[in-house]
Amino acid sequence: MSVSAAATVAFLLTGCLIASAAVVSGSLTFTDQTAGDDPEDPWPAALCLVPEMSFIPALDTWPAVADAALPGHEQYQEVIEQDWNHRIRPWLQQRLTPSTVVALSRWAREEMLDLFVELPSFDDPAFVPITHHVKSHMIMYRLQLSPSLPSHSPLVTRSLMLFCLFDTERQEIVGVTVTIRGEAQE
Repeated sequence: MSVSAAATVAFLLTGCLIASAAVVSGSLTFTDQTAGDDPEDPWPAALCLVPEMSFIPALDTWPAVADAALPGHEQYQEVIEQDWNHRIRPWLQQRLTPSTVVALSRWAREEMLDLFVELPSFDDPAFVPITHHVKSHMIMYRLQLSPSLPSHSPLVTRSLMLFCLFDTERQEIVGVTVTIRGEAQE
């Protein structure tokens, strides 16, 4: 399956596909280029940039799973870590910038402009399975890259989240969703 075909699969399952994004005046803008179209800059997976706390179809509609409810997912742990380290992480580190993450913010953009100048480490993330789609052989893993982002309220904890869509038949990550999620503390 080509990168574009993999991107199409990821789009059908996640509801979003971003080919190329740039930050212009603090807002995300997108181009018409399709992932994998540029032979000089091939994309290994679909990339989806989702504004803070926005709907993500696979995440918000597929059934949630606990480790025990997803038998056999452990067999993919080494494969997904290798794919992340060798193929996805270097590619994503070139494209995801602090200004892109700030542009994803919906409630604390001003707070982030001064304080968020460096991305958290992409090394050795914990891949936590959170949902799966049995018929399409897909598992979505959550990676929480930062313990806390600047917030607009002392009662809200915000984190940069990556969700990796892993194809169990192809044994590779076919999509990456980047977003910000927040949680109110009581």
